[in-house]
Amino acid sequence: MQTALIGKRVLVTQATEFMGPALCDVFIEQGAEVIASTGELSDAAAVDRVVREAGRLDVLLVNLAVKAPSTLAPHNVQVNAIAQNFVDNPTYFPAEVQANPRFQERLAREVPLGRLVSAREDAQFAAYLCSDAAACFVGQVFPVCGGWAPR
Repeated sequence: MQTALIGKRVLVTQATEFMGPALCDVFIEQGAEVIASTGELSDAAAVDRVVREAGRLDVLLVNLAVKAPSTLAPHNVQVNAIAQNFVDNPTYFPAEVQANPRFQERLAREVPLGRLVSAREDAQFAAYLCSDAAACFVGQVFPVCGGWAPR
C-alpha cells in the first residue's frame, strides 16, 4: 500500500460518476480521508458552498470541469487538470464501443500505448498530483491519453 496521501483530506466531486469511484478507491488506498460528494461545481457559488460544507481540505478533486477555477484560490486550493482521452471510462467508451473491431484498430493505429489507460492508472496519477511530491505543479493541464496526440 502506498501512503503518499496519509493525513490529506480530499473532496471528490461527482464521486459516483465518471472516474469518481476509481478516484475514491485509489485515494483511500493511499491513506487519504475522502469526502465523496455527489455535487458538481457548475458555478462560483457552488464552489464556495461545497468547499465551505466540507470544512478543512487539502485537496479538491474535481471530477470533470470547474467553470470558475479562480474562486478556489481564496480557499488555498491548488488547481491542476487532467485532460483525459483514451481512458477506460464507460461514459466515453462504453463496452460496446470498446468491443468494436474498428475501435480496436483505431487504438492500435493512433494510441502508442495500444490500449486504453485504465481508470486505476488515471486515478493513481491524480493521487500523485495531490501528494506533496507534486507540490511544484500549479495551474498545469496534464494529458493522460496513452501517448495519443491529435493529428
